[in-house]
Order: sequence, then structure tokens, then C-alpha cells
Amino acid sequence: SSSSSSSPSSNKSFLQAFLLKYSDDEEMTLGGENDKFVFVGKDKFLQHIIKHKTLRTIGLENEEIKTIFSNNDSEDDKLKSQEEIVQTIPEVTELDLSNNLLSNFFDIVKLVLSLPKLKEINLRANKLSPSPETEWNKNFNSNKENSENHKRLKELIISDMNLTWEQCLIFASHFPDLTNLYCCTSQIKDLNFTSNFVIENNLTPKDFLTNLQFLSLDYNLISDWEELNPISQFPKLETLYLNGNPLKNIHKKKKENNDNYFSSLKVLSVMKTEIDSWDTIDVINSFESLTHINLTDCPLYKPSYRQCVIALCPKITILNSSPITAKERKDSEQWFLLNFEKFPFFKEEFVVERVKVLRVLWNISESDPDSADSKTSGAMQSYLIEIEFRPVAISICEKAPQKKKIPSTLPLAALQMLCSRLYSLPIEKLVLKHLAPNCPVAEDIDYSAPDVAKCMIGNGSIILIDEKR
Repeated sequence: SSSSSSSPSSNKSFLQAFLLKYSDDEEMTLGGENDKFVFVGKDKFLQHIIKHKTLRTIGLENEEIKTIFSNNDSEDDKLKSQEEIVQTIPEVTELDLSNNLLSNFFDIVKLVLSLPKLKEINLRANKLSPSPETEWNKNFNSNKENSENHKRLKELIISDMNLTWEQCLIFASHFPDLTNLYCCTSQIKDLNFTSNFVIENNLTPKDFLTNLQFLSLDYNLISDWEELNPISQFPKLETLYLNGNPLKNIHKKKKENNDNYFSSLKVLSVMKTEIDSWDTIDVINSFESLTHINLTDCPLYKPSYRQCVIALCPKITILNSSPITAKERKDSEQWFLLNFEKFPFFKEEFVVERVKVLRVLWNISESDPDSADSKTSGAMQSYLIEIEFRPVAISICEKAPQKKKIPSTLPLAALQMLCSRLYSLPIEKLVLKHLAPNCPVAEDIDYSAPDVAKCMIGNGSIILIDEKR
């Protein structure tokens, strides 16, 4: 045997780095200019092969890996290397290559394709740089033709590489079934598509990541919510992280946006942003699927404001990573109803409307009339009407009807929320009909009307509560 006292080369390929790390130091079997040579017995050699073939998680971070294949490899040599890689580590599902010196996008794509069970790869803080657009074009079209070979990878981390959003997307597009994408700390300012490659191929965001569910853009340079419009159409995007961006606002969907505007978004985290307007709370309510919001360390949010946010956001179930219990929601709503005028935002239109809803819900939920705010109760008596809520949906038909007094000026949105609360049905599944006194046929409720009175709902009316099938 022979050996060298020099340190291992810093110009390592992927396979060299793997064998150097995952073989015992005194039993290196890979040749190289500065590597050790040790001949080992057949049994020991087979033990290494068996160990490598069963590895599922591989960590090669901080290994100074510069190339996936050897520098002078031809395309045929690369193909042989791919075959060697898959024979060496066929079971790997998670691969960490963060903080290395890798620079070639497409060699990484070839590596991913070499690993038949790979689901997650971390490429954070490498030296990746985009190839010419002609190369992107060729590879993008090739991927569309051979997409079945690219569908294994589910999670990709390409943070800390100063890539533009478009470069991140095009690279990620090689893996059409990707569900999780991290593009953090990359100085991304906008999410527009401006390159000739995108224009010539008539591409839109939906052409890239149709299965994306989780996207982290933490600690970039996004300052305006409008910059996020290109990703608002991702049909399956459920979780969006924007922590640490200089974001100042969140906008409602504009009329020109279609109905798919962040339609699947359930989790939004805007920790350590510059959001300072209470209009944001109104916008939060406009996202139809949103149930988790994180506002920690925003100028808008102070610990004492938790009750306000809970009271104003009826669909939110987790606030700042803390679940909202039924008791906390009830206490927060009642507290807010008695204290909202102390806050500078109390005259905002959405706050006024929410207070109307809370006054109804609060008085209904309290069995002791003396516990209600005397001013609120007194003001309500002059326009209260008594109606019956009758469940007819299959899932709730065994529950008893309930009679409640509500204001005749109650908004229809509040009526829906009340029915949802009474019979534990999601608002989006409710189907309500109005049965007027002495009328044999129930009628659909006109939701364009401003309140229940304008729908001709009055004393003795019956609201039939059904659900969509």
C-alpha cells in the first residue's frame, strides 16, 4: 500500500467527497493525487458497499465540493459516473450539499436524476450561477418531454446564493412535482418574469411549479405585496413565509385578479417585517383559506394586541404559532367588545362591522343578561327581532332548532357566522334559506342585500340551515 501526508484536495467531486467521509479514515479506497491508498480485504470492502447501499440520509455540507463529476469528464464519462453514483447510494432520500463550491446547475440536475429515491436536497450557500438562456431553453423543453424522470424530488433549498426569483424558478422547474421550495437570503426584490427565455416561451408562473405547497422567501428585499402577484396563482400554495423582508403592507385581491388569488393559502408568516397598518387585519380576513398568521415583531403587533387580532379575525385558529382555544376566543371577543373604543383603529369600517357581529354573538352566548354591556343591551332592544334557526342538513338534522333575538340591521355575513357557530358548520359549506311566517315555501336569501331586514326577515321568520353537497 502507499499513502501521502498531504491534506485531501479541495477540488473534490461529489463521489470523492462521499467516499472520503463515509469510509473509515484508515481504509480509504478511492485513488487521487493527494488521497491515501489502502488495500483492504474482500470482506471489509463488501461491508462498505453494503453500508453505502443502505444509507438514506447523507450530509456533505462544508466539504469544499467543487464539482459533481470530475473536471475533465466528457458527457460519456458523466454518464458512467451517474451509473456509479446510483450503484453506490441507491437508497438515499435526503442529501445535504450546503456551503460547498458547486457552480453548475445542470450537473446537479443530473445528480438528482442519478438518485432514484432522492426527495430532498439542500444546496444552500453554493456558488451556483445561471447558464446562458439558450441552455435553459434546451433543458426546459427537454424536461417537459422527460418529466416522469424528474418527479421524485419534493424539497429544494437554494438559499444564500443571490439568485433572482426567475433563476430560482427556472432551476426549480426541472422538478415538476416539487412541493417545498426555499429561496431565502437571496436579495430578491420582485417576482417578475422579464428574461427573453420566459417571453419567447410565453411562460407564466403556473408553468413552473404547479404542485408547490410551501414557499419560503425569508430575508429577501420584498417591500410591496404587489410584487407577490406572480405567485398568487400557484394553485396548491398553502404556506408562504416572508419573514424578515421590508414588507410594509398586505393587499386585498384586485378586481383584475381572478378567483384563484392565493386561493389555497392557509399559513402566512410575516415576522420581523415593517407592516404597521391595521388595514392588514382586514386583508387577512379576505383570504378565504387562511387559518394561521404570524405577526411577531411587526410594528403593527404588540403582545397586548393579541386579543384584538383574535376578535377581528374569526377564521384564524393559530396566531404567532400559538393555538387559539375556544375559551380564549370567547374571552377575547367579549373583552374587545367592551374595549375597542380605546384603540386608534376603532372607527375603521371593518372594525365597525365586526363589532356589530360581536354584539350579536356575545349577547346570544351569555345566558345571564346582566353580564352584557348595559349600553350595548339598551341600544339593541329597540330593533331586535326574534327568529328561529332550524337545522335541515343531514349532518345536523338531529340537533334542536333554536330561537334567537338579533338586530334587524344585522349584516348577512354576520347571520352566516351566527349559523356557523350555532351548528358547528364551516361558513363556506352553509346553504341558508328563509321561510317567512305563514309561507309554505322557503326562498333563497339575497346576499346582495345589506342586512336581514332588507331580505324581509322579521319576527317569526325561520332560517333553514343546510349544507353544500
